[in-house]
Amino acid sequence: MTDLTPGEVVEIEVGQMKAYAQITHYHSSYPPVVRVLDGLLDERPSDIGALVAGKTQFIAMIPLGTALKLSLIHISE
Repeated sequence: MTDLTPGEVVEIEVGQMKAYAQITHYHSSYPPVVRVLDGLLDERPSDIGALVAGKTQFIAMIPLGTALKLSLIHISE
């Protein structure tokens, strides 16, 4: 699938805005579980840690491998 590990953050383009999700854990029978961080941003924040320390918008299972392959999400550096 991917080399992502729990705790890593991915960037999701939503129109002209950016959303961020943190991988929380994997289970062999399901897609990875992610915590979608609060808010849509105009640009990538300089301090991802501050965003991660903030509120959670929602939690979901997302097929990250497919989303990465289709360039729907990007690994946030």
